[in-house]
Amino acid sequence: MRPGTRILVIDDDPGSGRLVTDYLRAMDATVEWVRDGSRGLELATSRDFDCIILDLRLPGENGFVVAEKIRKTVPGGGPPIIVTSAYPEKPNRLRAFKAGVDAFLAKPVDLTELGHLASSLTARKQEADMRLAALLTLITCLLRERGGSDSP
Repeated sequence: MRPGTRILVIDDDPGSGRLVTDYLRAMDATVEWVRDGSRGLELATSRDFDCIILDLRLPGENGFVVAEKIRKTVPGGGPPIIVTSAYPEKPNRLRAFKAGVDAFLAKPVDLTELGHLASSLTARKQEADMRLAALLTLITCLLRERGGSDSP
């Protein structure tokens, strides 16, 4: 994982939340951890994260609702979302994927698997962000050149 990768962990369980947060920080990620779905949704829609790790059973908005709202409101559909849940039954997995999540891991989470998955998904998002930034820079330069040549 690239140092400084920004990850939002939304999990109300203190043990799971602390374990995942500490592990990702040890991988040089910048991690914000919240314990409420509504607060997580607020952060996810107001800040730029490279990945969101989301529990399903949360106070406030549940994980399904949080994922759906992120996909509908964050430009570009938002960052990759990894669900971690103690309820990995097929209906929950299918509902989570329908809500737009990218991956589903059953709790207790294998931290090595979570780390590899988060690294892979965030690398794709970061590469896309870099390509977009380069394209916007190129467009800005071309517009400046065009504006400069049309000046009196």
